[in-house]
Amino acid sequence: TKQLATLYTRTATVQLVLGDKGWMVQERNDHRMGFVPVIMFANRPTPSNRYGTSEIAPSWRNTQDRAARGLVRNEVAAEFFASLKVWLLGVDKQTFQKADGTMATALETFLGRISMLEADKNGVLPQVVFQQGQDPTGMIKFIDHERQVMAANSAVPLDYLGLVSDGNPSSADAITKGDFRLAKRSERLGNQFGNGWEDWGRMTLTMWGKPTEGAVRLE
Repeated sequence: TKQLATLYTRTATVQLVLGDKGWMVQERNDHRMGFVPVIMFANRPTPSNRYGTSEIAPSWRNTQDRAARGLVRNEVAAEFFASLKVWLLGVDKQTFQKADGTMATALETFLGRISMLEADKNGVLPQVVFQQGQDPTGMIKFIDHERQVMAANSAVPLDYLGLVSDGNPSSADAITKGDFRLAKRSERLGNQFGNGWEDWGRMTLTMWGKPTEGAVRLE
């Protein structure tokens, strides 16, 4: 797999590829526009950190990791522990053989032979023991708990994550209030990114060859 990079300058956009002798120019576009054709949308920048911080907090990643591990455990439990197990006691090898002498598969034994087991020469019937699988409710509750933690950390309503109430449906006012935090966070991000969208608009006009004198303030 080749490692690629792009270098943006005020006069050219250079496509680079990492080779045996270091970075080499793969393609070059000399646009000569006089500005870098890249707009930075910084999330929550500060005077000491103008690049901002990621909205994906460590608590989000921890919650996602725990939920992913819970789903893996749920899949393992479904394969090995949640399925019904059948024990046959007091049967001989001939019970699992077909008419041609070959051994029947596990599915053939389960579907067509358990219900027709014969008694032995002493008249004793084989014993069929059914072992119920483990209830997956505990795993499901664990994953639901991680959804609640994720909703609290990210301001995303619970119904957005698939959790709905089994009782009375929520009222319209409750639904409106449910995404209040998410709406406010989106509004704040819209204000933060406003200058970036203005720069993008002026840059687009410049690329189209149109004047930007009337686009000093777009909001």
